[in-house]
Amino acid sequence: MGNIYRKKKKTGRYIFLFLIVFAAITYSVFRWQQKVDLFDADAVLQNTVLKNKTFSGKVSVIENDGLKAFLMEEKSNPIVSVSFKFLHAGTAYETDDQSGLVHLLSEMLLAGTKNHDFLKFRYLTEEYGIKIGYSASDDDFDGYLIFPKVNMQMAENLLVETLTEPQFDENYMMLYKQQLAHLIDTQEENIEKVSELTFRKSICKGHPYARNPLGDKSIIAKLDEETLRNFMQRYFTKSNLLIGIAGDITSSEAEHLIARLFGHLPQQGDNRILRSIVVEANGKSYQNEKKFAQVLTRFVVQGTHRQADDFYPLYIANYIFGGSGLNSVISKNIREDKGLTYGIYTYLRISDAANLLEGHFSSSPENFKPAKELLLEEWHKFAAKGITQTDLQQAKKSLIDSYNLRFSSISDISEMLVGMQKYNLGVDFLQKRNQYVDNVTLGAVNDAIKKYYTSEPDFITVGTYKGD
Repeated sequence: MGNIYRKKKKTGRYIFLFLIVFAAITYSVFRWQQKVDLFDADAVLQNTVLKNKTFSGKVSVIENDGLKAFLMEEKSNPIVSVSFKFLHAGTAYETDDQSGLVHLLSEMLLAGTKNHDFLKFRYLTEEYGIKIGYSASDDDFDGYLIFPKVNMQMAENLLVETLTEPQFDENYMMLYKQQLAHLIDTQEENIEKVSELTFRKSICKGHPYARNPLGDKSIIAKLDEETLRNFMQRYFTKSNLLIGIAGDITSSEAEHLIARLFGHLPQQGDNRILRSIVVEANGKSYQNEKKFAQVLTRFVVQGTHRQADDFYPLYIANYIFGGSGLNSVISKNIREDKGLTYGIYTYLRISDAANLLEGHFSSSPENFKPAKELLLEEWHKFAAKGITQTDLQQAKKSLIDSYNLRFSSISDISEMLVGMQKYNLGVDFLQKRNQYVDNVTLGAVNDAIKKYYTSEPDFITVGTYKGD
């Protein structure tokens, strides 16, 4: 009996070990497949319900109480997402004696209201499945509200309270001031943050964009409740407001919603205009020699605005040269073939006061100079030769096929509806966007390349490296 028991026990161990190994292999294959899919836009698209969606004809304009919103009804889930933006209320629109106000305000609006202190407010949002958030960019002040449709009334009440009766508790204000001061102090420890600040000081010198977007510690310490409320009164107005709504909601319900959420706002407010920044790129170099283990550089030339006739030609040119990830010209030739960078890419930066064609790359100190030389070689080659019809068709196919991935969540959709209004793209943009891309000709792309890539980019570099 003992031998039989030992044999069964031994056999059981083998089976147990086999199951563990099998599970490990299965999990590894699963994770590997996930990684492959993450880098393969076509694979991701084919594995989602979005592959057959066009979102055509679903966007409508609703109006009520002097307010307007873009609405997309999407009833697959009982969720509603509201994105909204107060134009010209971002960090660049702070006065010099308010530096840091906008980021402090974005935190304080969620630190309790007249009717609900901080803990009660957080409890109600979690209990009812409601998400409310605020953030600020250089140009605008953004907010969102996401909620289950069944809890619409509670969601309305809580958001309205943040905009009409924020508590601005002194203790929480002191806490958030300390947090902002800490974030400002730690910027110098992060190469990305140092690079951004160096870029601002070099390229945007003398402009509000040149300031630290987090603010000035000495000024933040002096900000008070009255200053925050005055800013809201001046900038949180109907005339500055854009709204996008997506989800399980009808037009009549959405009309009621926007009136309930924003009908209390003043009609008119401040509408300052920032002077434009034009980058006359001619190969200048700006260096911050702060020591880091790697070197991070940005390169920039003048770009174009969103409504320009050459926006889509430049958009496609940028996609081919540096905007398509590992498949871009510079990533293939500088990162993949030569191994000179940790990563390299370009993009179009569009803002109220600056339209730029910008790129980044990071490298080891010894690889910085050859990486920069090869980048300039590819830049000049691109400017001189342009692209082929095959290049254009491949780029168009990728840009069109992957477009639906932008609609992966209801909040992405509502945010996009706001962007459509900010850039005056029209209510039918989602139906026409792919056609805009497809209509671009080879001649138009190569004309854009000649116009923008013949400029010698300016370089803004953080770190120390060998050579000039």
